[in-house]
Amino acid sequence: MKTKLPALILWLSLVALATSTTVAAAPRSDVLGLRLEMSKEAVHQRLTKIGRFEREERGRQEVWTLLNDPRFTSLFVGYDREYKVRYVTAVAREEGSRRMRYSEVAPLKDARVENANGVYRRYTWEFKPGKKHAGYFLFAEGRDPEYLKSLSIKRHPGKSTSPETGEKPADDDNLLL
Repeated sequence: MKTKLPALILWLSLVALATSTTVAAAPRSDVLGLRLEMSKEAVHQRLTKIGRFEREERGRQEVWTLLNDPRFTSLFVGYDREYKVRYVTAVAREEGSRRMRYSEVAPLKDARVENANGVYRRYTWEFKPGKKHAGYFLFAEGRDPEYLKSLSIKRHPGKSTSPETGEKPADDDNLLL
C-alpha cells in the first residue's frame, strides 16, 4: 500500500494538471456542438435544448439566443442551398468567469493574426480539404488581448466535389459570415 500511494498521488496530479490547462489540445471542429454540413433539422434539435430561435434573415441565416451558456450569448447559423450548415458564429459574453480565451480555440502558433490599429485582433486557422474530410476555417476575434468576442467556423471554399454526384457545391460565399 505504501508504494502505491506516491504513484497514485503523481497520477492524480498529472490528471489535474492536464484538465486545468486552457490551451486547446486539438483544433475544434464545431461551435457548441454544431458542425459544418449538419442538417437544419439537426441544428434545431440541438439548439432548442440550449437556446431560443429569434429570427431568420435572408432566408438562410438564423439568429438564436442562448439561454444559460456561461460563455456565449447568441449564435448565427448560415446554411447553403441544401440547408446544410455553411457557418456558425457564436457571440461571446464580455463578462463572467468562464470567458473564452483565443488559446482555447486552437494553438495560437498555427493561426494567422491580423491586428487593426492595435485595438482589434483576428486569429484565423485554415484546415484545408483532404480526401476524407472537408476543409474549414476557424475565426476568433475581439478587442480584448486575451478573450474573444466571437468564434466562427466556416466551410472552406475549396471543398471537394460531392462523392455522390461529382458536382462542386454551390458558391454561397456571398452570404454573411
